[in-house]
Amino acid sequence: MIINQKENRWKYIFKGLGVIFLYFFISFTKNILLTLLGIDLENIKEITYRIYSLIIEIIMFLIIYLIYESEFNEAIDDIKKNHEKYFKENLKYYIIGIIVMFGSNIIINLLGGGLSANEGSVRNEFYSYPITTYISAVFLAPIIEESVFRLSFNAIFKNKTLFIIFSGLTFGYLHVISMPLNILFPLYLLSYSSCGLAFAYMMKKTNNILVPAGFHLMHNGIMMSMQIFLLIFS
Repeated sequence: MIINQKENRWKYIFKGLGVIFLYFFISFTKNILLTLLGIDLENIKEITYRIYSLIIEIIMFLIIYLIYESEFNEAIDDIKKNHEKYFKENLKYYIIGIIVMFGSNIIINLLGGGLSANEGSVRNEFYSYPITTYISAVFLAPIIEESVFRLSFNAIFKNKTLFIIFSGLTFGYLHVISMPLNILFPLYLLSYSSCGLAFAYMMKKTNNILVPAGFHLMHNGIMMSMQIFLLIFS
């Protein structure tokens, strides 16, 4: 429905490649823009940088929406009719992803591992700048990441199994890319890839990007709400 693999396939492939390029290009060059503007990254106020990063993320979100406007509009029409069905049918896959994630984390802790660098960074950012971090993690990141790793990858990979594996593992790997390669690395990768694999399966099952995006938003909202609880009562 959202991506017709038989009609205009090359059009969707180019869209997918364009969005993937845009995501990585903006992610890796946003600091260069500040340098070109003559702003010293070492002296910029942290809150100013956080607001700047949020603005960049909003711009990325808007560009991706414009590129995939027709796909999003079709997804919205479809989700209005089938939201209850999609939620009931796909909740179990999300739960399986969560079980694998928490199981991996328990084993990591038993083996002496701690928080991943990504998780530690998000928590520190949230404790210091809760509003910008919450907006980014709960509302912007799910749509942007699902558009890249699910909608775009789905346009490129025709094979269902290849798409699910590549999409899920790439999503997970980018969350642990800064971690050293050691005996615990596969467990960290599994922890972050589990939900990504579930989201990819949802995308193939429903062909509607708002299904994995909705579960992704719900997941991040739950995680951030837990951080709010700990921040208030710890």
